[in-house]
Amino acid sequence: MQGNVCNISAVAQFIFIENNKMLPVTVLDLAPWYHQMRAENPVHFDPDFTFFYGAKGGWQLYTYDDVKWALSDYETFSSEYLPTTGDDLLGASIFATDPPRHRKVRALVTKAFSPATISRMETWLYEQCHQLLTPLLASGEMNFISAFAAPLPCLVISHLIGVPKENGPQVTLWTKTLTGDPTVIGMEIYYQTMREMSAFLSHLITERAARPQQDLITDLLQAEVDGEKLTDKEILATCITLLGAGTETTESWLTTALHLFIQRPELQAHLATHTADLPKALTEALRFRSPVMAMPRRATRDILLRGQTIKAGSLVNLCLAAANLDPAAFPQPDVFDINRDNSKILSFGHSIHYCIGSILAKLETRIAFEVLLKHMHHIRVKPGATIVRTPSTLVYSYQELPVIFDPFI
Repeated sequence: MQGNVCNISAVAQFIFIENNKMLPVTVLDLAPWYHQMRAENPVHFDPDFTFFYGAKGGWQLYTYDDVKWALSDYETFSSEYLPTTGDDLLGASIFATDPPRHRKVRALVTKAFSPATISRMETWLYEQCHQLLTPLLASGEMNFISAFAAPLPCLVISHLIGVPKENGPQVTLWTKTLTGDPTVIGMEIYYQTMREMSAFLSHLITERAARPQQDLITDLLQAEVDGEKLTDKEILATCITLLGAGTETTESWLTTALHLFIQRPELQAHLATHTADLPKALTEALRFRSPVMAMPRRATRDILLRGQTIKAGSLVNLCLAAANLDPAAFPQPDVFDINRDNSKILSFGHSIHYCIGSILAKLETRIAFEVLLKHMHHIRVKPGATIVRTPSTLVYSYQELPVIFDPFI
């Protein structure tokens, strides 16, 4: 290892030395780490890195060009990295499959996230945001994550899939476990969570088979791919993946965006009166603090990259967050600029695995901040609060974000 890095294990464990000081895992700004790795070890094998599903040891890619290439070349960097047997069902989902199967199944799931379908949710989304926020306004304070950022995306994705509203809190707990750091949570809890989610969703699948409804579970049960129906395992895997991808990442986006706006009071005030600029500001937040920090892949052949040989079968971690802060792609990447060109950001992925729910996530976050900034002014972190990141090698998120504000009811 070059430079002054002393440990490059999983994000939940890492510490590094800067000016002879040890920075703990709770550090919020990972940009210095990414810049250092990009400069000194842009392609590096970390034997201690632990992926979200428990696998250990993987190559880390940090530059924009390398990450984008790996996302684009599915024949070299396969998405089929997960086990396909045992308790972990995610290996059967569309996010962990390659063409041609991936194209067929994705076409079915994409129907539930079409622009026309999503646009019909706009009025409903405004209602959900107001219902969550209104009871909290009088007090002038809240834990933003537990009160708003976590329940909103859970309500939205559960509504689409067909999960009863009352099961939302349990779904949130499950998804946080599945996206957490296995070195902290433990693989026994991970697999137990997978079994509990599977049992719960299997019951819903059985119910929809008997009594179809207007939801994604019913659509998946009735769908056919070249005359072939999806298996129960594929439906289960798809629902579990969508619940995780549609809740944790949007929670992260909402939370980090608010924190970034809090740190920039002038921008916060501007957005409250210029809501047309919200999409630009939210996209810059998406680049600045990518909700999905990295995506795993498996090398299908030996690859010589920047002087390093990645052997066939090796796991590769594509650091999306580092790519989004690469000055070669984004000049002055550490400057938060809502007017920059963000057309190249990789926060939603790239190529065939570009996020299915991106349109929904953009609508959801825009409406959420329209409502928040209409009723909450001068938002700031509650005095004395410490912002701590949630241990995860997959999703950048906070454990809590206590805020105070001036309500405008």
